[in-house]
Amino acid sequence: MKQYVLIVDDDTDDVAFMQEVIEETNFPLHSRFVADGHEAIAFLNECQDDAPNLIMLDVYMPKIGGLEVLKYIRSTPRFKHIKVIMFSTGGADDHEVVEFNQAGADDFFVKPDTYGKLRDIFTDIKTRYTQQVINS
Repeated sequence: MKQYVLIVDDDTDDVAFMQEVIEETNFPLHSRFVADGHEAIAFLNECQDDAPNLIMLDVYMPKIGGLEVLKYIRSTPRFKHIKVIMFSTGGADDHEVVEFNQAGADDFFVKPDTYGKLRDIFTDIKTRYTQQVINS
């Protein structure tokens, strides 16, 4: 069973940058991508014994937004242990960040505007989270 991160994002340019960063930083988890919250829930429901070890979840997406997906993850016993990192292009106000935390997000970041900053974020995630999820 491969360990992997599920990245949920509707912006194909951002997904392409994330794929490059994952390769460049030798991110220790394989990656899988889905384009929106509806696809994320469908993907998770199809997982048997191979649920993701980490989920990176865009906040603002069509169909079903990231907060709704997060609430689904936290209310489903077989997924609620998964680390979930929320992110957004436009940021979030303090009220939204509190709401993400109350719903069970493990972290939140604003998508950066440069490749270098995105690489720094993935390096930080690799340092802070992957050892925890690999051993869980």
